[in-house]
Amino acid sequence: MIVTQRARPQPCRTGARGRVPDFDGKAGSEEERCAQVLDSLGEVRWWLRNIPRHGASFWLPTAHQRFYPDFVAELTDGRKFVLEYKGEQGWTDAELDRVAGRTWERAGGGLFLMVRERADGLEMVGQLTKKLRGG
Repeated sequence: MIVTQRARPQPCRTGARGRVPDFDGKAGSEEERCAQVLDSLGEVRWWLRNIPRHGASFWLPTAHQRFYPDFVAELTDGRKFVLEYKGEQGWTDAELDRVAGRTWERAGGGLFLMVRERADGLEMVGQLTKKLRGG
């Protein structure tokens, strides 16, 4: 399901490694903060913003449609890491997407995480770190 394509250089905002590209959405948004957290993790070799409904985008099937997670990454150990950010308002409606991601992960596709601003007492960085370290 993963289709790779050479990426064109993108305008970037300042992140931990200076590589957070401009993307759809509001500057300073929760999704942009999620990209900055992802960019700051030493376990991440590379990552990209997954564009919904683009011919080369990564997607997972759900019962009714395709689910396009927000970010796709490769970890330094070679595993794939697929990440979706959901705000509090979208969290409840995203159950089919969570099921699709967990199914893909169990099938050996890589790691999947649906993250929000705060969950189980952890901020975004804590949620990502816990997932990457096997928690």
